[in-house]
Amino acid sequence: MNTRNFVTLLLLSLLAFARPASAQTMLLHVDRAVDSLPQRTGPNLSRFSHLYVQAGFVAGPDEAGARIKYGNSMDFAIGFRKKYKLSSLYSFGWELELRGMNYRLVQDSGKVVPNNFQNDRERLSLSVVQLGVYQRINFDPLRGNHMGTYLDLGVSAGYQVLQNNVRNKLPDGSVVNASITKVPYDNNFGAMLNARIGRGHVALYGSWRLTDVFKSSYSFPELPRLTVGLEIGLFQ
Repeated sequence: MNTRNFVTLLLLSLLAFARPASAQTMLLHVDRAVDSLPQRTGPNLSRFSHLYVQAGFVAGPDEAGARIKYGNSMDFAIGFRKKYKLSSLYSFGWELELRGMNYRLVQDSGKVVPNNFQNDRERLSLSVVQLGVYQRINFDPLRGNHMGTYLDLGVSAGYQVLQNNVRNKLPDGSVVNASITKVPYDNNFGAMLNARIGRGHVALYGSWRLTDVFKSSYSFPELPRLTVGLEIGLFQ
């Protein structure tokens, strides 16, 4: 093939590829303009949902007979939250979560919960599946499609299961760990007030338990009702 024929064939090939590509580019451009729908979900749009995790500490006052070790008594939760926006300043929603509260009991002569036996280590674990509702006040109405700075106030209730975990070291050096379930003094129903103040993905939370952990027929001193901690919202 001579040079002239090669150049002619190259030009024809370029034209053949260029024309469909141009047409395809125009078609895609038209599709974006015509078919695009307004975004309705987002941190500051009409509705938004996301996962979240919480970690904190038991912070409320304890009672004689049910003393706890502060700093070793912790609170954890993972949940799903739905938000509905009514205005730039007000929203409401619901949340479903699994929460675990661990109360590390002091082992001394005054202990009565759940019995007066002193172990090397003892923990009451409260697991709760609960549904809650909340209302949100935002403090920055011109924040764009962002979570912004907000205050949440709400209430939640659900089913709770209490478990007693003990650990003892025997004289021969062996260690016995025991988990006692289906305890008869468990109230099985829990409700709490919730508050959060946050900005973006991060919030400080506090929860106050409204119900007793133990059945009233046992006349046990109550465990601390307040927990505080940090929440991380899992969204972009």
